[in-house]
Amino acid sequence: MSRPEDVASALADRIGGPERQRPLADWFLVAAGEACAAPDDRAAMDQLLQDLCERLVDRGVLLHRVAVGVRALHPLLFARQTIWQRGCNCISTVDREFGVESSPVYLHSPVHRIRETGLPLRRRLVGPDAELDFPVLDELKAEGATDYVIHPLPRGDERAGYISLTTDAPGGFDPAALALIETLVPILALVVKLFSTKRMAADLLAVYLGEDAARRVLSGEIRRGTGQLIRAVLWHCDLKDFTALSDVTPAPVLIALLDSYFEAMARPIAAQGGEVLKFIGDGILAIFRTDQGGEALAVAHALEATIAALSSLDRLNQARVTEGRAPLVTKIALHVGEMMYGNVGAADRLDFTVIGPAVNTVARVQALCGDLAEPVLATRDFARLAPTQMVSRGLHRLRGMVAPTELFALEKSAGAERLQVSS
Repeated sequence: MSRPEDVASALADRIGGPERQRPLADWFLVAAGEACAAPDDRAAMDQLLQDLCERLVDRGVLLHRVAVGVRALHPLLFARQTIWQRGCNCISTVDREFGVESSPVYLHSPVHRIRETGLPLRRRLVGPDAELDFPVLDELKAEGATDYVIHPLPRGDERAGYISLTTDAPGGFDPAALALIETLVPILALVVKLFSTKRMAADLLAVYLGEDAARRVLSGEIRRGTGQLIRAVLWHCDLKDFTALSDVTPAPVLIALLDSYFEAMARPIAAQGGEVLKFIGDGILAIFRTDQGGEALAVAHALEATIAALSSLDRLNQARVTEGRAPLVTKIALHVGEMMYGNVGAADRLDFTVIGPAVNTVARVQALCGDLAEPVLATRDFARLAPTQMVSRGLHRLRGMVAPTELFALEKSAGAERLQVSS
């Protein structure tokens, strides 16, 4: 089996680096391989970029600023940019949201130009050969930069990245510095492709599965029927009269309505450390784990999320009423119990979720919110850990269960007074 240093030397030879440039290329390939295997790939990538910039400076390339950008595969982000600056010798990250790709700033930038042409670009910023044909170049010149170069980092699809470098050396980049940079570009393109592919996979799994489930899947917990027994607070909610509403609402309007409702519910859950496991039609199933701070803390977080969600929905409804639309009414159920957390499904289509009697219980409690005209109902297992914020609504028979269950509503003073549910 080839050693990493042998592979590095061979690749350095193939990309045409002269003998004095090969040690840096050798180091970069080996360091990149180690960074790709690191558990915290984001921190490893930042450290790799910082180490590379420092080594270039040590070799006489007087770098002023280096930026590496990649396209994102994320519902909210168009691109990510990682920046190193010599003054602070530090790394910063900038996320670019969708919309930037049509902005004048982006459309009249070197990044857009090289993505259109696929060719590197150099601009001297001072002297008789200066060409400041992009607004960002004026900004870099004002910071003291004298020369600018940007290279595309192709990856075989439309999500090509780039690296831009500026120097504040009086004469700009000398030919040896430009040659060294060009030697490293193919290696950096490979490194960025590996990191961005890994990041995209993690981002997408987190978006569709949730943060914890995504980490588990990426770590190899993918075998059907496997999982672990956990204890957690369960949150189950949905919209009242959604079926009737969906029958008379155009599909695009209905999707927008659901998005706004889910945002009002899910954001407070995440803010309190909970995790949305799935969206089921107009419903949400979420958990608050008890393994870090105990049951009482998980219950407290779930209550805070509940109150914040009701308040968020109230603000949403105020806007809807102003627009002449009917307010949305939610029904939230809370329970504490044990459940199996893992892979369930068919051989080629799995869901990473929770199953067990506790999950069934919270769903059946939620179904009674309308009958009891309460926006929030909880079981005794939940309410006993928040006695001052919950009030008993008596014993009730849950579907499929023989023994009656005592249910508890949120105290009106806790924030539920404006969102009553009627059956």
